[in-house]
Amino acid sequence: ERQRALPTYFLLQVPPISNITYDLRLPPSTLRPTLLQGYLNFDEPFSISSLRPRSIHLISKDFPWTVVIHESTRGAGVTCRDAVCGLYDALQVPLTDVDWGYVSESERRRERVLRAWKRRERLLKGATGLKRVDLLGRRCRLQGFRKDEDFVRRRVFPGTRRVVDTWVVCFVH
Repeated sequence: ERQRALPTYFLLQVPPISNITYDLRLPPSTLRPTLLQGYLNFDEPFSISSLRPRSIHLISKDFPWTVVIHESTRGAGVTCRDAVCGLYDALQVPLTDVDWGYVSESERRRERVLRAWKRRERLLKGATGLKRVDLLGRRCRLQGFRKDEDFVRRRVFPGTRRVVDTWVVCFVH
């Protein structure tokens, strides 16, 4: 079951100290605040933009792909639920041969991913196969989302139409 409330300040900006505890190896229903703070409805808009975007793009320094999140309810815009659940779903995808090619370019990265897979297998008792979440290694806890136009310019594939609502996902150990 997907949780209905999130801390009010978490989705729009990464605070200096994370205000949530959410391990992306686990379903979104396990997301918990670390402090007793006010809550917003999980179905509130993800972005404070008055445009209520129908889709957003998520990128990160911790994974090599763009995750496209679409609104789940027509006309509502992308919600906090859409962003968190969409990111979770994207990271539960089994690694592909192309993903493994990226991983195996570095012995250090390869070992980190294999260790993360073993930890996830122990945590979930019986989870099989490498998944994209394993690329995060020990940094598998969601800290939040932030804007970083310099990183977006460097990271977005050349020739791709630039999406205004591109957010950087931040993770912590």
